[in-house]
Amino acid sequence: MNKQNKKPGRILCVTSTLPRWSGDAIPHFVLHLAQDLQDLGWQVDILAPYASGAAHREILQGISIFRFPYFWPSHSQTLCYQSGALINIRENKSNLLKIPFFLVAEYLAIVKKLRQKHYDLIHCHWVIPQGFTGILASMPLKVPQITTIHGSDIHSLNSTFFNQFKAFTLKHSKAVTVNSSSTRQACTDVYKNHPQLHKIPMGISLPVLDQGKIKNIRQKFTQNEVSPLIIFAGRLIAEKGVGDLINAINLLSDHLPDIKLLILGSGKKQEYYQGLSKRHALVEKISFVGWLDPEVLPLYLAAADIFVAPSWKEAQGLSIIEAMAAKTAVIATSVGGIPDIVQHEKTGLLIAEKSPQQIMAAILRLTKDTTLRKKLIRQGYELVNNHYSRKQTAQKFSQLFQEISATA
Repeated sequence: MNKQNKKPGRILCVTSTLPRWSGDAIPHFVLHLAQDLQDLGWQVDILAPYASGAAHREILQGISIFRFPYFWPSHSQTLCYQSGALINIRENKSNLLKIPFFLVAEYLAIVKKLRQKHYDLIHCHWVIPQGFTGILASMPLKVPQITTIHGSDIHSLNSTFFNQFKAFTLKHSKAVTVNSSSTRQACTDVYKNHPQLHKIPMGISLPVLDQGKIKNIRQKFTQNEVSPLIIFAGRLIAEKGVGDLINAINLLSDHLPDIKLLILGSGKKQEYYQGLSKRHALVEKISFVGWLDPEVLPLYLAAADIFVAPSWKEAQGLSIIEAMAAKTAVIATSVGGIPDIVQHEKTGLLIAEKSPQQIMAAILRLTKDTTLRKKLIRQGYELVNNHYSRKQTAQKFSQLFQEISATA
């Protein structure tokens, strides 16, 4: 058979971002990509760290999942998940002690899987630690590795020490993918001129919107049809700028007395933000809805007038893409990969980070200028529909994987 016409083969996907069980609030983008690749003919196994309460081995939404333990007792495996490893370490220094155990356990788990089955390639999400341990495990076995960088991994831990590990991983990866222009630049700063560096943003499911359900959600949270409904969706951590948004709602109370904010998501700062709302006497104006099932989330996004993403750091911004797909106007900070998606006054409004005043001004502008708001909604939806669907993302990865496995 001509190598260029080789059929899709078997992929070992290694990640630390994976739902621990059905209905988990952990982001699903790695699982979704695996499903979409499998639909294109690839056989995908996912290897991920264990978490208390999860299964060591299972079929999750059609994908074979294998979870490796790295610390004992079981409930002490707290390095990953929740807010992510970097934040988990920052908030609980005892997690630092678990890093060496994690690296060794992940390396051994990858070697074991690669020896158990024939994999055409290994796909590691995050340059460290998965990318690094993947290279150490796959190089002696001559299995080509593709490393996908999502942003926080390449932007963080920027000391000379850690950059050596990143550069080593990038150098020995057969291909590297990044999710935004910002991530690509950070990657280039660490290791220049990689011959196989590809920008492939993560895609989303384009929703089918039930207008009756959307109307019911809006009626539940607003006093009347013209009351502005603002929405946020994401992890409740400091870097997402939720405190700035709450402070902006406080500033807006005199201008828009009927304004309502929905905060979707969960995280370790939730109690703090609820307390901040109380201190501003905004309990009646701010609702903490919690994490929503991915099938329900688009209905809430579509029910709102304006989606605000006030992040201080953002490598790509999947929630912004989801809001655009739900035909909701977007206000977002001009940080990281966001300007790839939000083109000022074309697909949304860009503001500075950590600025409640600019959030307030942008909300007032879109509330008053319905013509502009409709234009942003239309052009934002067109952008997502044309460039950011799960199908398009999977096809780009599949084409890259075909090229790499054909030349291996």
